[in-house]
Amino acid sequence: MRLREGGQDLTPALLRGLMRLLSAVLLVVLGAMPSAAGTDPYLQATQGHSQTVTAAFFGTHFHRLDMGLPDDPGRTRWPQQPLGHLRLWDAQTTWFNLQPAPERWQFQRLDAYVAAAEAAGVRVLLTLGMTPAWNSTRPEEPCPYAEGCSAEPRDLSAWKDYVRTLARRYGTRIAAYELWNEPLLSELPRDRGQRGFYTGSVHRLVAMAEAAREALDETVPGTPLCTPGFTNGVDRLALFLSAGGERQVQALCFHLYAESNLQLARTLVSLQRLQRERGLGALPLWNTETGVEVAAPGEKLLGGVVDSWDAAAARLAQALVLSAAAGVERFYQYAWDNGRSGLVDAQGRPRPALAAFTQVQDWLMDRRVGPCRQPWLNRPGLVACQTQGADGRHWLLWHTGPEPLRLRRAQLARALGARELRDPAQPERAAPRELVDVGQALVRLAVVERGTQ
Repeated sequence: MRLREGGQDLTPALLRGLMRLLSAVLLVVLGAMPSAAGTDPYLQATQGHSQTVTAAFFGTHFHRLDMGLPDDPGRTRWPQQPLGHLRLWDAQTTWFNLQPAPERWQFQRLDAYVAAAEAAGVRVLLTLGMTPAWNSTRPEEPCPYAEGCSAEPRDLSAWKDYVRTLARRYGTRIAAYELWNEPLLSELPRDRGQRGFYTGSVHRLVAMAEAAREALDETVPGTPLCTPGFTNGVDRLALFLSAGGERQVQALCFHLYAESNLQLARTLVSLQRLQRERGLGALPLWNTETGVEVAAPGEKLLGGVVDSWDAAAARLAQALVLSAAAGVERFYQYAWDNGRSGLVDAQGRPRPALAAFTQVQDWLMDRRVGPCRQPWLNRPGLVACQTQGADGRHWLLWHTGPEPLRLRRAQLARALGARELRDPAQPERAAPRELVDVGQALVRLAVVERGTQ
């Protein structure tokens, strides 16, 4: 077959060559275009969700907080960084810790945590569960902490009494409750036969939510109960909500662990879609647990585990910025003094993530954050998030690849709609450097608005 144009034959080979040339031109043109929401998960997750960040956004956990308890030489001092919230998990404050026998309660540790948080002006989120063996439907089932603790309560009235007892003792000093930690649901094929923090049915979990809500309403009306802190896909949360759980909760809790922050953006998009589909857009989204683990020597880098403390610091900073831009109301870092993901080590010495956490607080506090986007379609590892405050607009940038990108400042400014981008730490009259290096650690650039001298 031959095609003719302008009186000349176009052979198939020539036609294929022209098509390749046209494709190359299109790639260049498209690569120079700003990303669109339909093709950019970062923009999808953050467009229309920006918020002004305060200390209330930042939360954490403690494992070894120094609370002056006998036989408990905690080394972690309460930090100087502004915090809004403390989640109690892996703090020996679960149901089986508090009520080891039907008529025996031990509140010393929880009392100390609540008092320490109160003294610092920090609000407490207590995660409910795990089931004591004396009330477990499967008392010999293996559990992460003690036998039987992942099973449903045998007597639901004992569960309700547990929640009621907490509410009466602490009142509003415990500001909110999370129903459970990272449940698996026996109705889902991927969860059947697996070990985890909860291994029962969704219907029993919803019944527990209803009983907990009733107990709170009887004693501290208005205290929020949030969903269990699900993780690794939104299917469990969707099942819980559709089974009736959505009628019992005042917030959606999720643990935003991710292999990368691109996956984090996609998870946020899925959560936002689920909220719209269920008509729950008014419920706040709380990320009640996220940390970035550092691999032990020789360990494979799976499931978001990174190979260095510097990489963990960069990934945490990125996740904080992206979550704020996506409208996540609270971000509980896990955990301040954790051995693999902590901001300090077991002796309280700072790790790189502490400096990153502090820097993000400095760069986000009292600023409107979002949206985020990839400035160029042909550089998918480059991410930019906008912030707006009293001193104008800034862009926070990072690159997810192993090596930094070297970008021309003028080209980057055009892609971000700015007349000029300046380093806020550089003197105003100093000439900006022509090139900008963007790696995994956040880079902040101030926008010189059009028309500004």
